[in-house]
Amino acid sequence: MIRFNAILLFMSLCVIANGQILQAQDSTYLERFHSELKTTPFQKTKVDSIYTSAAVKLAGIDAETKVIQQSDLTEEEINSKVSQANQQKKDIRELRDLEISLLLTPDQRVVYEEKIKIKKPSVLHFGMNHDRANCNVCK
Repeated sequence: MIRFNAILLFMSLCVIANGQILQAQDSTYLERFHSELKTTPFQKTKVDSIYTSAAVKLAGIDAETKVIQQSDLTEEEINSKVSQANQQKKDIRELRDLEISLLLTPDQRVVYEEKIKIKKPSVLHFGMNHDRANCNVCK
């Protein structure tokens, strides 16, 4: 019941765009995506479907993470489960980006990679297991 309520809470924070559940930033991203790449109606439908499916999965993982963080588990167990959830989210995003990339023409793919695809930070700093004593950035 708690898990279901957390999912409902998260979903209520989303907006409905084009009949699909997406956060406002995702809707803005997709609008930019379609306008800059000049996607065909088929591509638009498929990309929106892939993105929405991934967004629902990510929202579910976020809701589960909130429940885990408020649970009576030990700190070590919570950190482990949150770390697993973060890895699942990373995998979902990578799969989503790969599926979208495969739908694009070679010309569209170049524009997507250079202008639209969200870049990963060059340095992942201050993560969950950040060790300041051995961190090259902090030294």
